[in-house]
Amino acid sequence: MVNQAFVKKLFKPGEDPIGQHIGVIGMKNSGDFEIVGVVENTRYQSARDQSEAMFFAPMLQSAHIGPPEELDASLYAGQFVLHMKAMTPGLEEQVRKTLTSIDPNLSIDHYRTFEHQIESNVSEERMIARLTLLFGLLALLLAAVGLYGVTAYTVQRQTQEIGIRMALGSSRGSIVGMVLCGAMLQTAVGMLIGIPMAMLCVRSIKSIHSLSRCSPVRPTWSCHFGL
Repeated sequence: MVNQAFVKKLFKPGEDPIGQHIGVIGMKNSGDFEIVGVVENTRYQSARDQSEAMFFAPMLQSAHIGPPEELDASLYAGQFVLHMKAMTPGLEEQVRKTLTSIDPNLSIDHYRTFEHQIESNVSEERMIARLTLLFGLLALLLAAVGLYGVTAYTVQRQTQEIGIRMALGSSRGSIVGMVLCGAMLQTAVGMLIGIPMAMLCVRSIKSIHSLSRCSPVRPTWSCHFGL
């Protein structure tokens, strides 16, 4: 099995990789493996990782990948995954008992669901998003205080003008409207600059959030066990 990045890197556009042969150690091994399928690209450690060209081979075929002295290590199953239609209560304990009944030397080092694993991989992005929200609220508060200060300063400078307008018959509502119009104009300029930037940031955050969600087509659960 190869991923899409592998096909894009090593095959021509439109060329069918199924049935093609590849190898990893010199020309004499160029036909050791036959491509039987293509899988989607996957990010393993971080949502920001770039998709690398990868292929996946059964463990029993690993003798063709590395030197013979590494065969024992390559055949060691360090982890396994359970895929279920529903979450079973006490699953970890059942798995521990089952492995013990097979071989008392088999012990589980850690147990976690895929959802928890994905959350841990995007913990840094979540922290950045929360800090961004906090700083955004502080910036909004500072902008409101600054707008109030500028408006108050403008009104103070226009005290004589306001007095003259009221002496000539301007109503209190028209004076308030004049002051608010100036404040709204400054707010509109700030929104014209801030909204496009906010939309760009939201698009970036949504892309990360979509990677952090585990939403299969039908309700299924996967658990990851490390030996």
